[in-house]
Amino acid sequence: MNAPMKILYPGDWPRKPIYDFFADFECSCLETTIQIPAKPLYDYAKKNRESFFLMSLYAIDRATNTLPEFRQRALNDGRIVEFERLRVLTPVMGPGEQFVGVFFDYADTYPEFRALANPIIESAKRGEQEQLIFDQKIHRDYLLATCLPWFSFTGMTPCKRLQHQDEVVITWGKLTKDSQIPMSIQVNHGFIDGVHLGKFVNLLESFFAEPERLFQK
Repeated sequence: MNAPMKILYPGDWPRKPIYDFFADFECSCLETTIQIPAKPLYDYAKKNRESFFLMSLYAIDRATNTLPEFRQRALNDGRIVEFERLRVLTPVMGPGEQFVGVFFDYADTYPEFRALANPIIESAKRGEQEQLIFDQKIHRDYLLATCLPWFSFTGMTPCKRLQHQDEVVITWGKLTKDSQIPMSIQVNHGFIDGVHLGKFVNLLESFFAEPERLFQK
């Protein structure tokens, strides 16, 4: 079941002409790769015996959910909607290096998110989670976040389900020697411009710089 949502179109949605403009492109996806300074969050996680992966995932999830443009989707019936909250879909490696996709609901603070996510992660690692199969045409209230801890990168082009895919797709890699993580961000330009990406990056950087903020509403 999708999260609660409000209808932007049909209705007085100021961005509709811009959305229509990019809908005529062969592909309306916008992609960029950035470097996020990660030392404060990494040091905090290590000192407090927290999972650097899970704290990073929550920082991404929270930054995405904070910005309304990142929660907007086009439904199959032509409606444009803004979900109240997004779940996060992430792959977890189980036995035999087989990955299974799992959903985590949004939480207002990291401890709440950790309590939701840890049992699901451990279950997936033991091979107890069935491969996630769902109708992507129906279930739209999620972002996809994938960690590649085995290597760093300077560019990444994620797979596209559709040329006009509007789910947010974020991929981050191995911590570099200068304590940064590479991060690829894919969004739909019909909803998101450079100014919105800038807000997302600034917010995400603030979470990595001040990990304590993740424990507060």
